Amino acid sequence: MDDDSRTGSLAPALERGHVREKVSVPASEAGAAAHADDPGGGRAAGLPVEPLGRYADVSLHREAKVTPGAVVYRLDDRLFLANARYFKARAHEAIRAAPAPVSWLVFDAEAVTHTDSTGLEALTTLVGDLRHQGITLVVARLRTEMQDQLQLAGATDAIGAGHFYPTVDAAVDAFIHAEAETS
Repeated sequence: MDDDSRTGSLAPALERGHVREKVSVPASEAGAAAHADDPGGGRAAGLPVEPLGRYADVSLHREAKVTPGAVVYRLDDRLFLANARYFKARAHEAIRAAPAPVSWLVFDAEAVTHTDSTGLEALTTLVGDLRHQGITLVVARLRTEMQDQLQLAGATDAIGAGHFYPTVDAAVDAFIHAEAETS
């Protein structure tokens, strides 16, 4: 596994058809190497920065338009003992760094291929922490095998069965729709 595949990224959600802001950081406290070519903390694999309309670093694409109230967080690693605390801390940091108050945290879980009991506990604890702050955690792009693990551990019930989306765009669209209904 190369170093780029062990990164996480934070991204306030942007309007459909525009770049999504991200800040990337090493995802594992135990062993993720710093990227000398990127003093900001690394690059997030799977979040292309070239084409508009995709998730990318807003520092490279100043024309990006943020969707206020939603933050996308991507973890490009397993969710397990070595990075569980880190995962929760980075999710909270993403929310604090958002340009507007956050209502939804979209967890882009496509790259999460494994979890253990510590990782599952971190996820369910994060759900509860965010709920106390009035923030809904939703999950996008979760792999089938991970869906099974979350279901068996009771994490699906903690998150809410209706808070799983096939794509990040679908999750952000659901957020926009939910916000329109409450306005």
